Amino acid sequence: MFLDGELRKLEAEKRRLALRGDINRRLLGLEWGLAGASLRRGFSDLTAGMRLARRLLSFLGGR
Repeated sequence: MFLDGELRKLEAEKRRLALRGDINRRLLGLEWGLAGASLRRGFSDLTAGMRLARRLLSFLGGR
């Protein structure tokens, strides 16, 4: 009985660690996705600002 209980404890610990690793992998994937989206949004805002500045300068230069 003692060995059976110890094996069950070890199996539960192994399962807990596996689930923890799976959660960490999923969170890392989510964080990478969010970082990529933030970077793309930043570049999009930058290009929109550049287009706006170009239009403004061409408008002011045409006067």
